[in-house]
Amino acid sequence: MKIYRGQLQLAVELIQQSLELYPNNAAAHSNLGLALYALQRFDETLSSYDRALSVNPNNAEAYYNRGGVIDALAKRDIYR
Repeated sequence: MKIYRGQLQLAVELIQQSLELYPNNAAAHSNLGLALYALQRFDETLSSYDRALSVNPNNAEAYYNRGGVIDALAKRDIYR
């Protein structure tokens, strides 16, 4: 999923709408995580990847991206 600068909040809203219809769509949860990460909403990002993994525990991309979020959170806490 390609997310363009300035359209991130719109992407979040549209993905959330799709998840209302298809709450067990692991790819949509992962895409929501990407958009939230770009907005630096890391706690919500982590929740999105956790949900993606609860739906599909074999989602390697969600595991990888979740690790990136944990790294970003750790760096944020170090530099506060």
